[in-house]
Amino acid sequence: MICFAVFVVFLGAANAIVCIPELCEGVKQVPLNCAGSVIKGGGFCSCTDVCAKMEGETCQARYMHGIIPAGSCDTGLVCKEGQMMAFGAGTCVKATSKRSTKTKCQQMRMSAMITMIVYASKWTPDCDADGNFTPQQCDFSGHCFCVDAMGVMQGSKVLGKVDCPSN
Repeated sequence: MICFAVFVVFLGAANAIVCIPELCEGVKQVPLNCAGSVIKGGGFCSCTDVCAKMEGETCQARYMHGIIPAGSCDTGLVCKEGQMMAFGAGTCVKATSKRSTKTKCQQMRMSAMITMIVYASKWTPDCDADGNFTPQQCDFSGHCFCVDAMGVMQGSKVLGKVDCPSN
């Protein structure tokens, strides 16, 4: 019974991690020296840029509530879930098939839809037919803003529609 209670408390705490815009205030971007590419807004809660994971490095194979993601693989690599990998982690390996992978917009959309916590500034990304971010995004309060191709907000939020340049 005690194990069950501990599990319930852990599960509740894990789901309590919420990325709100104020969380990123004061977060400083450290200089990156990446062997591969840089993922813009790829850090925890999209507050910072991070290095893409290289072949053999630990990555995030599947989304887990409340777990800080292990990161995404560089271009040409996929995150393959291993037999004994905990918390949705995997290993970056060379892509061997033409199997489609989800774009950053599709991944963020799925994550936002799975998260059951709703607050005014939360937004669920809109993706176009190719899986790319549509230039205009809106939060639950009706404030809209422009995003770049990586989903990073450009400019400020406006109540209602906003005129955004094409990505």
